[in-house]
Amino acid sequence: MRLMNDIRTLGQGGHHRSISSDFFDVVIIHDVSRLITRFVDNLKPIVGFNSPNAQKLFLELLDTIGSFPKLSDVAEIITYWPGKYRGHGEGVEDYARRLFIARYGARGKISFRLVNEDRDRVVIKLGNTDVKRGIDRKYLVPSLRTASNVRHFDITGESEFALVDEHALEDDDWKAAGLNDGRRRRSAIYDVREAYRDKASRTLITYRVRITSPNVYWLVFHANYPIIYTATTLGLRLKEYGAKDINDALKYEKILTLYLNSAFTLIQLLAYHVETEGAWIRLDTDRVWSNVIVPSIYDLKYELVNRAFSIYDKVSKMDVPPLYDRIKSGDSTQRTIDELVIDMLGLGDGWKSRLNDLYRAIGEEFEYMQRILESNRDTKRRRTEEEEEEGGKQQTSLDMFF
Repeated sequence: MRLMNDIRTLGQGGHHRSISSDFFDVVIIHDVSRLITRFVDNLKPIVGFNSPNAQKLFLELLDTIGSFPKLSDVAEIITYWPGKYRGHGEGVEDYARRLFIARYGARGKISFRLVNEDRDRVVIKLGNTDVKRGIDRKYLVPSLRTASNVRHFDITGESEFALVDEHALEDDDWKAAGLNDGRRRRSAIYDVREAYRDKASRTLITYRVRITSPNVYWLVFHANYPIIYTATTLGLRLKEYGAKDINDALKYEKILTLYLNSAFTLIQLLAYHVETEGAWIRLDTDRVWSNVIVPSIYDLKYELVNRAFSIYDKVSKMDVPPLYDRIKSGDSTQRTIDELVIDMLGLGDGWKSRLNDLYRAIGEEFEYMQRILESNRDTKRRRTEEEEEEGGKQQTSLDMFF
C-alpha cells in the first residue's frame, strides 16, 4: 500500500521524478503519448535502460535537444554485406568476406593477414601458412573489417585492405589461402570491387559490437579517402546540400565523427540499441543510428568549427584507454570531446558540471549489460555441463548391455 501511495504522489509531482529502493526503481515519464509518437518505429528508449539513472538522464537530454536534426536528416547510412551486392552463387559470401586482409581484430575466417606495408606494396601472410607475398597496391582497396582493436578513430594511413583483382596472387597462392574455387573467387572479387566503387565511405559507424570489450576504443571512424567495410560496420555519407567541395565535406565529416564518438551519442545508442546478448549489441540503420540526434553542423559558429577541427587533430591519432574505461574513469580526452559537444548543442555550462553524472549513468548501464552477458554465458555453461552429465549417464546405462 505504501508503494502505491508513493507512486501516486510521484504522478502528481514534477517532471521525470523517481523513487528507489533495494528492490525496485520507479521513474515517472510524463506525456508518454508524445514519446510513443516520436519513437513509433522503436519504442525501446521509453523502457530501454537497465539503469534508472541512465533512463532519467536520457529523457532529460531528449527534452533539451529534441528539436535538433536526426542523423538521417544530414547523412545517408549505407550498408554492404560482402558477396550480396554483385556476387552470385553459393559460397560467394564466404569468399568475399575472406578477401578482406586483417590488420586488427581477427574473429571469423581469416585468409590474409597484414604483415607490413610501404608506399607501393602491402605484404600479407597467406592463411595459416608462413608464406608471405607482396601485393601491388593497384590490386587493393582500403577497407576496415572490424572496430575491434582499432585504437585511433582517424584511420588515414592505418586502414586494412581488400583484394579486388584476380592478378594480385598466383593460383597456387589463392589456394594456399583457402580460396580454391576460381568461379566463386572471381565473383567475390567483382562484388567487393563494385561495392568499393558504389558504397565506400570516408566515415564508418559500428554495426555490431560488444560494447564493454577492452578491445573497443571508438564506435565511429574516419579517413581522408573512401573505405569499404564488412557487416560489422556501416558507411556514412553527408547529404550533398551541406558540403560544397571535398575540403568542406572532410571538415564537416570530421566534426560529425567527433560528435558521434561523444558520450551524448553513446547514451542515445544505449537507448535505441538492439540487444543480442547483454553487452553484445546491434546498432541498426533505421532503428538506431538514424534516430541519433545531432547538432546542426552546418550552422555552427566559425569559432566552434575551428575549435572542433583543432580537437580532432589533437585526439584522433591519440592512444587512449578503451571506451569502457574512458567512461568509467571520466577520461580527460573523452571529457574534451564531450565539452565541445555541449557547446555544439548549446546546452550551457550546467551540463559541463554534470558530465560526471553522465559518465556514472552510462557506466552503470555498462555494468548491467556486462552482468547480463556473463549470466547468460554461465547459464549456457551449466546447461551444457548438465547435458553432458546426462549424456554420460545414458552412455553408462547402455554399456551395461555389452
